[in-house]
Formats: sequence, structure tokens, C-alpha cells
Amino acid sequence: MAGWYGEMSGAFARVARGERPAPEGVDYSDADRWNEQFARKAVPGRAALAQFDAAYAGYVAAARSLDDSMYGADPEKGRPKIGNRLLQGAGTHHFEEHQEQLEAWLGAR
Repeated sequence: MAGWYGEMSGAFARVARGERPAPEGVDYSDADRWNEQFARKAVPGRAALAQFDAAYAGYVAAARSLDDSMYGADPEKGRPKIGNRLLQGAGTHHFEEHQEQLEAWLGAR
């Protein structure tokens, strides 16, 4: 999850500059490929916790830097605004998606 937080911190920064969340030529839709890439960069033990904490702190700071007008619901499009979508995708929904793996990992600590 630290990998996604890092990627989405950049997405928040791009949106704040008026750009698309994903850089030109980058596709986030193949989550399995991205997860494999992040897993290859994984570090063990306390280093993993430190990496997670740093990535999460950057993600929260990036989310807070986005203007309030970028959050909420877009009544014209009938969907959440980009700030909410970035929070849900790599944040709240992501924890739900990996709940089983998180519980197994926490149980093994």
C-alpha cells in the first residue's frame, strides 16, 4: 500500500496543478501489475513499517494540499469529485480490498 500512497501523492500534486492525475502514458488500471511492481520493491520488518508511515504521511499531506473545491460530489457528472476518487481508490477502498491480507499480516507480527 505504500507504493500506491506514493503514486497517489503524485496524482494529488498533478491535480492541484490542473493536470490529469496520471502522468502522460501511465495507466493505473492494471492494479495487479502495479501491485507486483510495488511488491518487488518491498522491504522487510521495521523498514516496511517506516516506509508505510512515510508514504502515508506524504499521501495525507498531498490530499490536504488539494483545494476543498476538488472534494465532494459532482452533481453534473453524478460521481465523486477527483479528490474523493483519489482518497477512495488508494485509501479507504484500498484497505477494504486488502482486508484479508492485512489481517493475516497483522496476525503474523
